[in-house]
Amino acid sequence: MSFREKSILITIVALLVASAAYAAMVIPLASGSDVDQVVYQPLMIVAVVVMVIVIVAGHVVAAIAQPKDANAKPDEREKLIEWRGQAAGGYVLAVGAFVTLTLSMAEVPWFWIANVLAGMWVLAEVFAGIWKLALFRRGA
Repeated sequence: MSFREKSILITIVALLVASAAYAAMVIPLASGSDVDQVVYQPLMIVAVVVMVIVIVAGHVVAAIAQPKDANAKPDEREKLIEWRGQAAGGYVLAVGAFVTLTLSMAEVPWFWIANVLAGMWVLAEVFAGIWKLALFRRGA
């Protein structure tokens, strides 16, 4: 597995783990209470910070394990895979933006708007990563 594939996998795993941990902390707070009273912002910030730290640490470990591959410039195929993966994730994120815009026009509580947007961002990044990994494996 190349460094770029490991990088994508590290990002996907960090996104899923941090999101699952955030959901495990927020869902109990929101269940059975008024969501307007739920203080989710600090938890969301901590989840994002932890996610960034895990991604950076994972990339450092992967770069130490494969320094030559980590320092190599991406070739045309890798650039195309990156572009196609980000484009695919962009479609998911666009749907998420539309959904959260619709929620805001319906005057849904901020809790739902923020969490749907964050969830769609994670979904878009995971989808983009899976798409990229598939393209690497397919040979595109």
